[in-house]
Amino acid sequence: MMPERPTALSAGCATAGVETRTVPAEPGGMGPTQELQALFQQSFHYLLGMAATAGLGFISLPIFTRVFTVSDYGTIDLVQRIGLFAVSLSKGGLQHAALRFHDGVLFRASPEMERRHYSTFLLSAAAISAGVALVYSLVTLMGSGRWFGVELTSLLLLGGLLVGIRPVQSILTSFLRAEERTLEFVGVLLSNKAATILAACALLLLFGAHPAAYFAGAAIAEGVVAGVLLHRVTRRSLVHWDSHDTDLMRAGLLFGLPLISYEMAFVVLSSADRFLVRSLLDAQSLGYYSLACGLSQELNALLIGPLQLAIVPIYLRLWSTRGREETAAFLSAGLDAYWAVAAGICCLVALCARHAVVVISSAKFEPAAALIPLLVFGMLVFTGHVIMCAGLFIEKRTGVIALIVLGGAALDIALNVLLLPRLGLQAAAISSAASGIACTGGMWFASAKYLRLRLNFEALAMYGGAAAATWFALHRIDAGSALVTLLARGAGGAILYGGLLWMMDRRVRRVWGELARWCSWRFSDER
Repeated sequence: MMPERPTALSAGCATAGVETRTVPAEPGGMGPTQELQALFQQSFHYLLGMAATAGLGFISLPIFTRVFTVSDYGTIDLVQRIGLFAVSLSKGGLQHAALRFHDGVLFRASPEMERRHYSTFLLSAAAISAGVALVYSLVTLMGSGRWFGVELTSLLLLGGLLVGIRPVQSILTSFLRAEERTLEFVGVLLSNKAATILAACALLLLFGAHPAAYFAGAAIAEGVVAGVLLHRVTRRSLVHWDSHDTDLMRAGLLFGLPLISYEMAFVVLSSADRFLVRSLLDAQSLGYYSLACGLSQELNALLIGPLQLAIVPIYLRLWSTRGREETAAFLSAGLDAYWAVAAGICCLVALCARHAVVVISSAKFEPAAALIPLLVFGMLVFTGHVIMCAGLFIEKRTGVIALIVLGGAALDIALNVLLLPRLGLQAAAISSAASGIACTGGMWFASAKYLRLRLNFEALAMYGGAAAATWFALHRIDAGSALVTLLARGAGGAILYGGLLWMMDRRVRRVWGELARWCSWRFSDER
């Protein structure tokens, strides 16, 4: 155990190995119902931003899928996956440490501690990302001709700019999340997406349909957004060279280093199948698989991302102020709500995937549609680990999380090697779903030692039954037009599934009643 110091580390849940304090709730503090309301409110903010961001994505996707060939689309995705591996290393896990070590109560009492926190994490992240970006570029140049062709080398070097930019942007957005400034965070997401699309489209018009134009546009756009975020912090005088704390940086790295393994394992988990599809099948298959994964990830981020982004700061605050039992009750209730939404999403995807692919990305990508339902199912189950591994995150057992994800990545690779030559492209979706389920189950089991969450199997059966009934009732609808069929199945599925849950689960009726009262109160208050 490290000795306590008068820094942000020693104030509530700071250094690795220091037990988290449980303090009495302040007068007027949040109870469990208010915490759920805060979760709904912040999730709603994230949902608005992600809906707008996904909307921009669904506007740009038809452009990029029509401009680029199927093979070029797969190459872009492959380069992005290689870059993600370097980005996860260059972050140093500090974005997680900045969120975990943030203490708003202490910072309000001591501006010097606040400056130490922001200065340490931002300056450390900038130095590490610059070093990793340099090494990444040198390795790329040395591998040119041996591992990469001229075209792939140029794309990887452009991706190296993002290796230097994204970690800094990540630490800056972690500050927003820690401060629970959800609307500002949403604004950053939206600005980043819009700027990337505009810059990429402008360069495509100037230089033609080459993947390099896409990466150059992304680097320019994300660099500008990072600069704006940096200005926000510096104008508050939160960053000073003299405020950098080596001990705090060391503790942050000790906390974050296992999460580097986690992130890199996650990149392997989500990316190894691309390399195997390319080597064991062909570039055309990679293009189909990349599109299927891209659409699945956009949907996952749109509908589940808000919950994921909102819940971590809330349960960390609840843990430090209310303790184990109320944190477990809150997360168990949130987990039930998550599975209810996830089952409905899986149903809608199964109903709409084929027609959505044709409408959004053109008929040349239609073979990708068969992969999407299974990919979405696996992603949704895996995303549930954000709640189910809360005990591991709270107790700073990040190494356990990393080992479990590494095990899932190994399972994914083994299944792909075994099944791709036999089953073709569908094997990649099967492997992805199986590894996601294995990871989430492993985290739930390991986390129960520190924080036991209730997994309501009766509710799971009810949600699954409602989803299956909805699919069975609507899967034969075909209006002759892909767009009309998509709209009819989507709207009908959402209404029918929601209606079945309303009739079957009184908790759904109660939640909707609370949300209606909250919305009514907010509307009346604003008036």
